[in-house]
Amino acid sequence: MAAHNRFAIPIVDHCNLNCRSCGNFAPLAQPTFLDVNGIKDGLVKLAELTNADIDINIYGGEPLLHPKLLDIVRSVRQLFPRTDITITTNGTLLQQRHKYFWQTLRDNNVAIIISHYPCLSKYIDKDIIKLIANHYGTQLHYITEEPQKMYDNPLDLSGQQDINQNWLWCSMAKICPANIRGNIVYGCYLVAFVHHFNTYFNQQVPVVEQDYKDITTIQSMDELVNFLSNPIPFCKFCKVPGNTNTDKVWTRSERKIEEWTT
Repeated sequence: MAAHNRFAIPIVDHCNLNCRSCGNFAPLAQPTFLDVNGIKDGLVKLAELTNADIDINIYGGEPLLHPKLLDIVRSVRQLFPRTDITITTNGTLLQQRHKYFWQTLRDNNVAIIISHYPCLSKYIDKDIIKLIANHYGTQLHYITEEPQKMYDNPLDLSGQQDINQNWLWCSMAKICPANIRGNIVYGCYLVAFVHHFNTYFNQQVPVVEQDYKDITTIQSMDELVNFLSNPIPFCKFCKVPGNTNTDKVWTRSERKIEEWTT
């Protein structure tokens, strides 16, 4: 089940790092930018259902690529005045940000979370980033102090996996926030992004109506929780025993289908 008090808003699908086996299929995605106005109805309904008492993460892809990021930050904060709001970034674009960026995050009480990829030291100076954040009073955290390990999300293109068994074994189902894209809520982030895999490799991993919910049709928080607490048809396309951290070093994607399949 997705964490019921945590929701994520993917505002771009592409990225500037090109990580091998990226779970969001970012190396395969064409540049896409979430329409600032296009998220409002879904977030209004989410605020209504949750009494605006949830955690929200803005991410991607690489969210700092979105030219309207600060507009999104202000819109989300307006709808969720008490919510913990974070932006997860690979950090490579932070040193280029104008002071207005740091001030807007501070003024809206939004924290930056940096994904600590092994290649990070090639692109940013952690001490300088920390000094900048401290100067403007902006919250800054790293997901881990040590570089993160590679994470594989292999798909079973045959769709022969046991749905219920996968659901019980899937650690991501228990800790990942639900994704909201426009009016659509996804309990599994793979469902929200798999269309990039399908398009790039000319595959047909299906996403059916039972895999997501139109949040504007949901009548109560109980209904939303029930959806997020149960397996979905897409589960049969995941090779859950393969979804484990590995000791593979960080490498660039070669955009080969084997990076995302069993």
